Amino acid sequence: MPPRDHPPPHLVVTHIGVMRVALALAWGWDFRGPPPVPVKRNRLYAMSLAADGTLRPAGPAEGERLS
Repeated sequence: MPPRDHPPPHLVVTHIGVMRVALALAWGWDFRGPPPVPVKRNRLYAMSLAADGTLRPAGPAEGERLS
């Protein structure tokens, strides 16, 4: 198998509270004031994990509607 330049994508399904923390880390929100991202249950929020271990947004703030 040839080496890959990028790891394969992953999908994580988690509790909405864990999702809020992941989105806060990706968007740089410290939980003071309104969130920069509307956390909704029927959305897919794309993020990428940088080489230094930080999360970064990889899609629109409103997420992708699933239903």
